[in-house]
Amino acid sequence: MKKSRKWWEPCALIASHIGNATVIFLLFGATAAGMGILVRQLERLNVPSFTLWLLTMLDYATIITGAILYLGLLGAHTWRALKEMLK
Repeated sequence: MKKSRKWWEPCALIASHIGNATVIFLLFGATAAGMGILVRQLERLNVPSFTLWLLTMLDYATIITGAILYLGLLGAHTWRALKEMLK
């Protein structure tokens, strides 16, 4: 016998997934912010420009990857919750 789910259970599930994804995205953001601070400090120490460029690109790649993964996760879980609610 299949257990009937309450209408709010998919909403609660997606809320918990969004909360977890937000924490992970903030960790990506903190890493990117730290990398930006590091690049500024290294500029003051006259580190070669190629190294600074490489670290800046890594900073951008980190935040862009985090944002794409975050939006993909939000879309996938929203779709799954909508399908579950409309059953």
